[in-house]
Amino acid sequence: MNLLDLFFPRKCPYCLKLINRGELECAECRSEFPKEPYIRTLPSGNKCVSAFMYDSKVREALTRYKFRGKREFYKSFGAILANVIADGEIIADIVTSVPLSKKRLRVRGYNQSELIARELAKILELDYAETLIKCCDNLEQHTLNHDVRAENIIGVYKVIDKINLQGKKILLIDDIVTTGYTLSECCRVLSESENINITCATLATAL
Repeated sequence: MNLLDLFFPRKCPYCLKLINRGELECAECRSEFPKEPYIRTLPSGNKCVSAFMYDSKVREALTRYKFRGKREFYKSFGAILANVIADGEIIADIVTSVPLSKKRLRVRGYNQSELIARELAKILELDYAETLIKCCDNLEQHTLNHDVRAENIIGVYKVIDKINLQGKKILLIDDIVTTGYTLSECCRVLSESENINITCATLATAL
């Protein structure tokens, strides 16, 4: 064991077992990964592909990553989602992600979806670009019931000024999709003034 492993041990995101440096997750958890992606159609009509169902180990791993500061888990999540995109032969010109508001970004310290998206883009040798900003700090979707979520997300995103997406194939990344309203609103805003094709991808789906 080297000094890095001694003082900064790496842990599997899914079960927290110690793993060797260079590994992204333990072999046991990796053997349990789904063989096929989960595919659904969002309220906007866009396709969304996901690597996992949002339950048990995956739910706990994302909670640690998103709310308990385990940002290093993005490497495993990005690699897994990159495999899903590559195996599904999904073609993209640009990878982008669902943005956080400035307030939430300050509190959390990182955009969990952006880290996954950038890692995926790096692995697949695709361009990453920030395309959207969140212009108001709405209530967090996961705190609301299904009926309120669609209204809560309307008007909170806008396209970054001067970005040219005309004719591009966009891969839009988020960490989890539940009702699909957040991704749908992002797709709607991106599609308002651009002739683009958008496919969404998330690490996990709740439905």
